[in-house]
Amino acid sequence: MEEETGFDLKRVNEFIEYKNKLYQRKKRFDEGKIELMQIIDDMEELYSFVKRNVHLFYFNQDFFNIYKKYVIRSIHFCEHQLRDIFIVNFTFHFDEKNGMYYQSGMLCEDVIKYIVYTERQRILKEHNASSLKQIDFTSKCLDSSYYIKKHCDELGIKCERIRINPGFYENDNIRVNGFHYFCILYIKDKQYLVDCTYPQFFHLDANLPNRLGIPLLSGCYVGYYMIVDEERKNFALNLIENGYVEFTYSNIKHYFDGFAISYRNGLYYENLGKFCYTTSYTAEDYLRFIYTEDSQYNYEHGDYLGYQRYPLMDYKIDFDKVYNKKLPI
Repeated sequence: MEEETGFDLKRVNEFIEYKNKLYQRKKRFDEGKIELMQIIDDMEELYSFVKRNVHLFYFNQDFFNIYKKYVIRSIHFCEHQLRDIFIVNFTFHFDEKNGMYYQSGMLCEDVIKYIVYTERQRILKEHNASSLKQIDFTSKCLDSSYYIKKHCDELGIKCERIRINPGFYENDNIRVNGFHYFCILYIKDKQYLVDCTYPQFFHLDANLPNRLGIPLLSGCYVGYYMIVDEERKNFALNLIENGYVEFTYSNIKHYFDGFAISYRNGLYYENLGKFCYTTSYTAEDYLRFIYTEDSQYNYEHGDYLGYQRYPLMDYKIDFDKVYNKKLPI
């Protein structure tokens, strides 16, 4: 009968044990006493426990409220403990000579380096930080894109400030981690994508793939889907380190593929019957998504995008393709 009564006290206590175990493990990792993979294994156990038990209480309103208010918040708490860990190794390219001056007639590459350097200096000053790696860029894209455009306007450089909505869809049907801003700069005969807050997507906290499949959670951040593909990973490292890339068709596809895949939840892959962290969208499709009313939502089932609304039929599905390797990658 226990299987039919919902999320009982025993299971709540088991969940608390998982949560406390992870918290203590993170403290030991910070002290250099255990390896990162031990923490990842603990999170995997936590995700598996929730998926294994979610059907017991998800369709009962009283137990659903416990799940929504306690379990999901506790998962976020556990994930947040991993916020200071990156899933890739990188170095910011931040040369003072790029910020010495600006003058008309400069090479395109020198102009874009100057713009990025100036914005990174502003960010350092705003956070009173000595290194960009000390800064959590989460939710900083709105301000950063604003100041980049403001600076470009002052210099007479054409700049578009672009907002990426979840699923590239302007309505709020797709509930996910929020929107993102970046800029497109037009310098002479070239276009550049500038995104100085892109590192925010490469923290470990929401980049463990088996968070997929948990109701009321979305997919991973962009970062996970960038590192599972070698070309996308190289693109991402280039953008993180330099703060800009040329706005070519291949770069457009790499950049937006990461966002499009991140909007998919576990139901998408269960329905598909396989794990395929790719898209069939072209650069032209993505340009249409950001400049017109067309969107990913028009081509993929709404239940498969954003926060997952229902439990998986098979809670044992393993969404991992990368983390059997040593991190950072």
